[in-house]
Amino acid sequence: MTRVGRARSLGHRLAGLNLAAMLMLSMAVAGCATVERWTHPRAAAPAAPTHPTDISSPYRAAPPPGQVVEAWSGPVQEVRTDRAMTMYRVFGGDARQLGAWLSPDRPTSRAQVRADLALPPQNTAELVSVVNVPAGTLMRRGTAAPAFGQPGGGEQVQLMEIIPASSFQAPEPLDPG
Repeated sequence: MTRVGRARSLGHRLAGLNLAAMLMLSMAVAGCATVERWTHPRAAAPAAPTHPTDISSPYRAAPPPGQVVEAWSGPVQEVRTDRAMTMYRVFGGDARQLGAWLSPDRPTSRAQVRADLALPPQNTAELVSVVNVPAGTLMRRGTAAPAFGQPGGGEQVQLMEIIPASSFQAPEPLDPG
């Protein structure tokens, strides 16, 4: 089909769309993040989510931050591990056991880890899980920046690849400190 023929074919398909559909299509093409939130006033309510952001899923996405903060203080190294490594995942409240942010240092108390890693208020740091990071995992390593009224300064790791859920051991309570 020629370029003109394809354009006419597209034009015929677009002619059948209503204004709302054309608006959503143009927003999607432009890369607007609000496409999935816009609905026609007479549209039915969206169905309950059944994807990884489902609240019952251990892989649900973190809630959007109330404020955007810089996670790193100083240089950040992106490395691929050459051996399996033991890390620690601190979580509680809105923070789930499975997540990308870890620490190579075993936390001693909630107060200590909240300060060192400058955790957001939604992470109550009630539990700690030992995480066996497989060899060959891509990650970033660096120092936690001050945030959320906490000083930061602890070493943190951000996994850049999903690791198996079985890598996260059963959680243990963390001393309030």
